[in-house]
Amino acid sequence: MDFFENYLEKIINFAKSDERFTAICCAGSGITEELDKYSDLDIVLITENNVVFPPDEMKQFADQIGDLLVGFTGGHVGESRLLICLYNSPLLHVDLKFIRMQDFHDRVENPKILFYLCSKENPFPLIRMNRRRIYAMRLVPYLVVI
Repeated sequence: MDFFENYLEKIINFAKSDERFTAICCAGSGITEELDKYSDLDIVLITENNVVFPPDEMKQFADQIGDLLVGFTGGHVGESRLLICLYNSPLLHVDLKFIRMQDFHDRVENPKILFYLCSKENPFPLIRMNRRRIYAMRLVPYLVVI
């Protein structure tokens, strides 16, 4: 749906201009692209290991993305890194999860990578290898190498 794509494009552009972010991923139904008009967006914003977003900065970031009606942390479900957002025009529920790179490997699903910034010092930390498989988690169009 166009409004999902427009929102994702906007969040990618904002995150690309903020050097604290190293990657943006889509989780939930966005992984399989089975979004319908009732779907929410689950976005994982990955930062450098030394960057932690306090709730006021999380909300400030969310406010830049669109017409934010309300945003509150997921502290009530034990996830203080989560900001639950409701946007207007169009009405859209978005979960923004701000995590550090070192915490990315502790997850329940393999998200779709929407944007990834790699450098010589840390070329591909999101890609994990084991003896039988290479997990690349569907690298996508916004790969930026510095």
